[in-house]
Amino acid sequence: MRQATVYIDSAALQYNLNRVKQLAPTAKIVSMVKANAYGHGVKDCLAALSETDAFGVACLQEALEIRELGYLQPITLIEGVFSADEMPIVIEQNIEVILHQQAQVDWLIAHKDAYIAKDLKVWVKLNSGMNRLGFKIDVIKDVIHMLKAEGFSCVLAMHFANADAEHPLNDEQIRQFLEIKNDCAPILASCCNSAAIYKYPELHFDYVRPG
Repeated sequence: MRQATVYIDSAALQYNLNRVKQLAPTAKIVSMVKANAYGHGVKDCLAALSETDAFGVACLQEALEIRELGYLQPITLIEGVFSADEMPIVIEQNIEVILHQQAQVDWLIAHKDAYIAKDLKVWVKLNSGMNRLGFKIDVIKDVIHMLKAEGFSCVLAMHFANADAEHPLNDEQIRQFLEIKNDCAPILASCCNSAAIYKYPELHFDYVRPG
């Protein structure tokens, strides 16, 4: 059996990035390149996306690869750190973390002064129905209020489970997200993946996450 070959059109990828800029002109773009840019080859994809505002990856190893390739944009760890030992490396390399469970909150607090000194933002993930990662609505407000009281700059984040389809869960996710955003104001916000960028222009807020 002959192997399949995938060709990446860097011009098309650059066009897509520029299209997102047109669709969400007031939001910063976090280009998602986790898992070797979804198997497409992160080195070539980074080159095509070099004008993005930031990158998003799943784990520290992926973030360090971006740094080793010479890119200085902010990087967000979408799954956060996996151990306390990763926090000093994250801070040294100017990488922002997402929090989705209490242990990660504790690890961050232990390195509060160094993290804040680097002016790094803390992303806090809402589990509004995707049921993959994140704090439930009855917990996340207290987490955010505590982090803000400690001096952190926070970004409220969530992920649509069905953004590419008409689904009743979309409205419920939006309701929860806006409730928390209002109750925790002022706070930065990010909830739009690729499909949601097109579908919900009113929800672009501060960051969009195509990929």
